[in-house]
Amino acid sequence: MKALDGSPDLARHLGPLRVEGGTIQRQVFVDSFADLMDALQVGEFLPPRRIAYARLVRRGDVLFNRGETDEALKVYTEAQRLDPDTRKP
Repeated sequence: MKALDGSPDLARHLGPLRVEGGTIQRQVFVDSFADLMDALQVGEFLPPRRIAYARLVRRGDVLFNRGETDEALKVYTEAQRLDPDTRKP
């Protein structure tokens, strides 16, 4: 759990695991997994099957967090186009 000391974001999301019997939602763990692997410096994160989709979503997240909402929307739209599960019927 020392990895949580060096990363405030991970500590915020995974902090409940420090307590015996502590739990987190599965999706929180899934969303934090790549950052956790980086912090622990073990193994290598293998991207999801929909690599292009995942990369575009991460790029959109970065742009959104920078305040570049118009660019982020374009990237998210492209990601949605690539992922058949997000397409509207």
